[in-house]
This record gives sequence, C-alpha cells and structure tokens, in this order.
Amino acid sequence: MGQNQSAVQGNGRKLLVSTCYGILAGAIGGTLGALIYNYAASYGLDMQVLPGAAIGLPAGIAASRNTPGRKHLVLASICAVSAFCLSVYLEWANFPFVADDSLGYFVAHLLDLSPMRLVLLALSAGLGFWFGMGR
Repeated sequence: MGQNQSAVQGNGRKLLVSTCYGILAGAIGGTLGALIYNYAASYGLDMQVLPGAAIGLPAGIAASRNTPGRKHLVLASICAVSAFCLSVYLEWANFPFVADDSLGYFVAHLLDLSPMRLVLLALSAGLGFWFGMGR
C-alpha cells in the first residue's frame, strides 16, 4: 500500500512539474506570438489566431515531454484563457475603437466587433486549448 501511494505522489509531482514547464513555455510562446502579431499588423496583415497557437503549441510540447500520452486539461484551460486575453489585448492595441481608445471601453464593447473578429478570437482560444492539451 505504501509503495502504491508513493507511485501516485510521484505521478502527481511529474504532472505538476510538466504543467509548470508548459506554463513557462506558453508564456515565452505568447510573447513571441505577440511580437510577430504586432510586426505583421504594422504591415497591414491580420494574424488573429497566432496568439492562441503561439501559447498552446509550446506549452503542449513542453508538458508532453515529461508525461507522454497524457492530456493536460488544466494546462489547456490556462492556455485557452491566456490566448483569449492576449488576443483581445492585441486586437485593442492594434485596432482600437474610434469613439474611445481605452482598454476598458474596448472590453465593455467587445461584442460590437464584427462577427468574423469574434470568431477569430474564439478560434485563437480554441487553438490554445487544443494545442495546450499536448497534441
């Protein structure tokens, strides 16, 4: 019984460590994704789904290295929320509303964006979740 409990604790520790690696990799990927998004936006290109993929892909790869074959739902959820928040921030930073360019106004009127923009925001979060699971 003691040996089995030790194995469960070892797996929990492995999962925690791999999740921490995933969060760190996702933060680095999100930073690089934001830089690429801003660079592309300065040339008129729109890469709205890039932040989600840039967060989820490295996070999922880093987490899967320590626990292969395991789906990381907690990490995927963290990646999805982070991807959505980063996508909203980047949308505001590059394409603010004309009436008021504050972030609070942008968030309050988020549903005033075009339907395609909203779909792309959701797709970015979905990619963050999908890749963040360790696929």
